[in-house]
Amino acid sequence: MARGRTPGVNARTGRGPLEPARYGQRLGGLIPVVVWLVLSVRMLLFTQEYAATIFVQDQWDFLSGFFDAESSFEQFRHQHGPHRQGLGGWLLAPVLAASGWDGVAIAHATASCIVLAALVALLLKRRLFGPLDAWDTAIPVLLLGLGQFQTIVGIPNPAHSALPLLLVMLCGWTLTLRNLRVRLATLLLLDLLAVHTGFGLFLGVVIPGGLALELARNRGGVAERRALAAALIVAVGVMGSFFLGWGVAKATSDCQVGGVLGAAAAWGLPFGRVVGSGHGPLGRLLAALLLLGVASVATAAVLRAWRSEERASDALVVALLAGVSLLFVATVVAGRACMGEQALYASRYSTLAASGLLAIFLASRWAPRIRGRLLVPALLCLAAIAAEARPKPTDARAVETTLRRRVAFSVCLVDRGDSRGCARKLGWPPHPHPERTRLEEKLKELRRTGRNVFSDHGRSRVELRAIR
Repeated sequence: MARGRTPGVNARTGRGPLEPARYGQRLGGLIPVVVWLVLSVRMLLFTQEYAATIFVQDQWDFLSGFFDAESSFEQFRHQHGPHRQGLGGWLLAPVLAASGWDGVAIAHATASCIVLAALVALLLKRRLFGPLDAWDTAIPVLLLGLGQFQTIVGIPNPAHSALPLLLVMLCGWTLTLRNLRVRLATLLLLDLLAVHTGFGLFLGVVIPGGLALELARNRGGVAERRALAAALIVAVGVMGSFFLGWGVAKATSDCQVGGVLGAAAAWGLPFGRVVGSGHGPLGRLLAALLLLGVASVATAAVLRAWRSEERASDALVVALLAGVSLLFVATVVAGRACMGEQALYASRYSTLAASGLLAIFLASRWAPRIRGRLLVPALLCLAAIAAEARPKPTDARAVETTLRRRVAFSVCLVDRGDSRGCARKLGWPPHPHPERTRLEEKLKELRRTGRNVFSDHGRSRVELRAIR
């Protein structure tokens, strides 16, 4: 053996052979990546199968700007309900142009945002706590479940929850950056985009809160404190910009405070929807426990960030994920509680609610013992897997029924060209208030330009589905 060489060490790299334990860790780290890939493909295939070409319900409203040829700035500021379209408008512009205004393309754009958000969540966990392991499988399972089918194929609008979820994950990643100026500049840019994009507007509350926390506990120099103070002022201004030209828009007109307070027992239902808990007595109990868990984690994260001797990126990220989720669910309760528990259990609310469960998962890494670190992700993962393995019959029927109605209406519309007659014949209108949304005018424009179901591709797709 040559002098000076250590047995088993590569002379060129200076590294030893890969130890079996470390090899097992790397192999375990591949599992969540593979699961993410499999679930992503499944979500995109599901989208292709069940999304409809015809625009429906709210789509006729938030796409009005495209019918009216609004500018890019107007599309960004376009208000739909209580929120604005923001990046959703900018994303849909090329999607509509490339697809001939196909509703399936909108659904794919929405699903793709969720897929990317799950990928960023995996990278975020690795950034905070080191290499991925098998337990991180909980991340794609929680974020890529088909229980959120309404977000994807119901009335797909990437601005509602999908893009906000992606922006939340990107903001979490930004909080881990070490360079203060780069971190603050990137965070404020994402904040501006998020505040004007669907329910990402809650980042406009959480980010200033996080900046105020950092400023209050900052023990750095004068320059660092000034940078944080300036960023806080800008963040408050960004939130204020949302309300310029904004009008009050209620989901329901008869919702009273008493009804909201009366539904307190069901406030956790959007969290329970992520793991398929149901909305019976046991389902409400599990949902309430999840709500309590998210609120507890948010509180613990704020305290951890305050007490930390150094900047605690993990605590700030957990507080951000949980805070956005809690504010979103509170808004859902305020807007939908009077419509009953079933309304709170709607699957489109589970997309952003999953952010709160992800916060619980990440916070479990703070447990001092390995058993504590594994228990929470194991339970969350098993619950979400069980929900996916046994999808609710009502969900499956809803998806199938919705697609059949839309295909039948599309066939009738192409054949007869009379939306009112087709709505009477099928007992299903594409919009509850066709006059208010100028439905006939928009359909005439689509027919004149040969887009949507009136394009060759749209006709062939509708005909094939009608045959099936």
